[in-house]
Amino acid sequence: MADWQLGDIPAQKLREVVEDRLKILVLYVDAPVGISGAACQLPQFNTILVNRREPDGRRNYDFAHETFHVLTWNAMPPRPYDAADKFEGTKVKRVEQLANNFAAALLMPAASLKPRWEKRGDQDLHDWLNATASDFEVTSEALYWRLRQLGWLTQAASLDMVKERLTWNGRSPSEQTLPKLFSRRFVERLHWALERGELSVRRAAGLLDMTVEDLEDLFKSYGFSVPFDL
Repeated sequence: MADWQLGDIPAQKLREVVEDRLKILVLYVDAPVGISGAACQLPQFNTILVNRREPDGRRNYDFAHETFHVLTWNAMPPRPYDAADKFEGTKVKRVEQLANNFAAALLMPAASLKPRWEKRGDQDLHDWLNATASDFEVTSEALYWRLRQLGWLTQAASLDMVKERLTWNGRSPSEQTLPKLFSRRFVERLHWALERGELSVRRAAGLLDMTVEDLEDLFKSYGFSVPFDL
């Protein structure tokens, strides 16, 4: 991953790099409750879907997690959970553990974290986690487990942690951002297809489970002209 040149804060560049280098279609969607993200392999291209209703940092983690699945699809194809194998005690399937470890290491590289960890001084650990996680654009809980994984935060030291103080990185949900539906690249391509008559308006709306009015609002949200008459 070093050749991706993601910098000290990988979350800021990851999506652009994945889209450009891996030619993956990335879509932010309103997913059903309980679904954070998904990877889909098609004959023509690969797609990563991210639930845009998740907290900011969680979306980045989900995206990195699904990137792992795309990269390792042939060797370790992801399978949907079922009631029998979703949990075995508290153990998650090995492939999901690897995806989580990949996401954590990718978004929170030890080389970037170490200077901050060593300079934290006597700052309250909850405050440090919330501030640092926000800087890295991940969740405080994900950063907490990354520190545990690196061996910098011992189990004994974590006994005083109050997990509720890490919720929403210590901020209000109203301070979170909500990405626009889908992505600019996708909407631009959709605009091209409608404008040239490659796809009908009704067909496009049906495929996206939207009304024609919703389509109009979608194009306007990205600053595109509406390529059809209502």
